[in-house]
Amino acid sequence: MDIDQLYYLQTLARVRIFTKASEELLLSQPALSRSISRLEEEIGAPLFERKNRGVTLNQYGKVFLEHTARALQENVHYKNWRQAKSARHESHKARHDFSRVCSDIRFKFYSRLNWGI
Repeated sequence: MDIDQLYYLQTLARVRIFTKASEELLLSQPALSRSISRLEEEIGAPLFERKNRGVTLNQYGKVFLEHTARALQENVHYKNWRQAKSARHESHKARHDFSRVCSDIRFKFYSRLNWGI
């Protein structure tokens, strides 16, 4: 899981059409589709219901999207912090913190799945 996939998920959930989302993200539609599929594979659950006229978040997608908000907020703080500090050691620490946030997202997501949402 990477930060780009979380932004892709958030954008696709908002616009609900792969083509529109890919245009907004300046990404090809097949690349967006592959990225979302890899994310779903990694977490072990489908996030969207695919329909003829677009997609909608399913129950797993809604739960997962809730947990991505923290990671995306952390990324904004990381970008701001990195601009202010250029030390290599501190940069490594921030990347480690973001990895921890992603692990936290997975844990909370799987915990909700095990509780039956």
